[in-house]
Amino acid sequence: MGRLWLLLVLVVAVGAAPSAAQAEPSGDDEAAAISAGSETPRELIESFLARTREGRLDEASRLLDPRFPAKHAETTARRLRAVLDRQLWVDLSTLSRMPGGTPDDGLPVDIDRLGSVPGPSGPEPVLLRRTVSGRWVIAASSLDRVNAWYERLPDRWLREHLPAWLFRTGPRDLFYWQWLALPIVVVVFWIVARLLLVPFFIVGRRVLKRTKATWDDELLERLRAPGTLGLAALGIYLALPSLLLVTPAHAFVLSVLKVVVLLVLFWGGLRSVDVAFSEARNSAWLQAHPQARGILPFVSRAAKVLIFLIALVTTLQQLGYAITGLIAGLGIGGLAIALAAQKTFENLIGSIALSVDQPFHHGDLVKIDDVVGTVEEIGLRSTRLRTVQNTLVTLPNGKLADARIENLSLRKHIRFTTTIGLTYGTSLQSVRNITQDVRELLAGMAEVLAGSPDVRVLQLGQSSLDIEVVAQLTCPPSGLADVRERVMFGILEIVAARGGALAFPTRTIHSMPASAQGSIDPPANVR
Repeated sequence: MGRLWLLLVLVVAVGAAPSAAQAEPSGDDEAAAISAGSETPRELIESFLARTREGRLDEASRLLDPRFPAKHAETTARRLRAVLDRQLWVDLSTLSRMPGGTPDDGLPVDIDRLGSVPGPSGPEPVLLRRTVSGRWVIAASSLDRVNAWYERLPDRWLREHLPAWLFRTGPRDLFYWQWLALPIVVVVFWIVARLLLVPFFIVGRRVLKRTKATWDDELLERLRAPGTLGLAALGIYLALPSLLLVTPAHAFVLSVLKVVVLLVLFWGGLRSVDVAFSEARNSAWLQAHPQARGILPFVSRAAKVLIFLIALVTTLQQLGYAITGLIAGLGIGGLAIALAAQKTFENLIGSIALSVDQPFHHGDLVKIDDVVGTVEEIGLRSTRLRTVQNTLVTLPNGKLADARIENLSLRKHIRFTTTIGLTYGTSLQSVRNITQDVRELLAGMAEVLAGSPDVRVLQLGQSSLDIEVVAQLTCPPSGLADVRERVMFGILEIVAARGGALAFPTRTIHSMPASAQGSIDPPANVR
């Protein structure tokens, strides 16, 4: 263990060791430094920031005033970059692109102002100087104060004790050590957030158990993960000053945290939708309207898609992307999809109309136009009927919304009617007895509505004496065949018991007289 600590100290010392001292610049070195300058203040700072970012301090030191001691140039360049990162974040767009610098700034023509750094007695300027050859360099008057500015940096201790490569700027203007620290910070605050929410959820469960509803208990459990993420994001936001982020890096991390907060809200919204529709599936209203079950999944998916689209657009906008073109593209794409799926939307709207009007339910016997069948499935696009021939008929919901629908299952009574044809040889008393017995038969059946049987001699037909039987049955459609069979058997028994006989169609053919037919002998009468 002691050797390990010694190795770590050695690595840190080597990484943090200052550059080797250089000799005082000679005339040739000064000329080389001047020639390495830039023609405009903006070119100078761009070159300085790029070279220090990549750790090329020897090249960056050539952009300093040649009057400054060369032996301290690399250290000063490194410390100046640290000062600019922490105290004066340079906006290159504000720097002059003119060889003569910024005009009318109140400074001499060969001096330009980069910005100001906080000092003990107030802001202290960082100046740039144009040499006699027309090249711009960082002025020696500002370089002399770099050490004092560096000593007041809040991250100076880290810069002196961590390897120099950890302070190189990575993506999004975060130092490499900050990129390494951020995942650790996220994990730590995630764990802390989970621990902090444990007592909250324990108390919440106990409170919600006292309510009769169950959806609030499920919602509490479903919001556990989004709540943990939101609390962790809050902790990271409060810890941002400790990460010593530079201005653009701080803005980037802050925008990411805002996106995380938005995602927490939309994540919680999606889970709330799940809980709401789960509760709706078990609601008393849906139990009373089972046909609405088919549209409930569609409404749930539509709500989730809407939340997702809002989250996507809001997130992209928060990250700085131009969403005007995206929204326009979504509008054009949505119009094209709507035109292509016109029939689908028509059927979908028809499904909604059927759910609202409720002309039939699952299992009902219906007649739609010339199709009679039992409703087997009510879908989002179509409704399926099982006919008496055991075939399956699929009808689009768009057409059903405008079709004539006759729900046979909703009949309060089923009209039963039949005709008893007796032969003309049946006696008048037998006809009266049969009529009375059939009335009594129907009146004694529980499936026949009281007061509804009507049994009367209808007419003297061509081949029979017709007795009409009419009654209102209260049985369901599925039991109609059994009731009809019992009535028919009862009628046959009554006819047989009363000495009657059922007639069947007959025809009598009469022959013409022989005198009218000449020599042709007509056949005998055929009955």
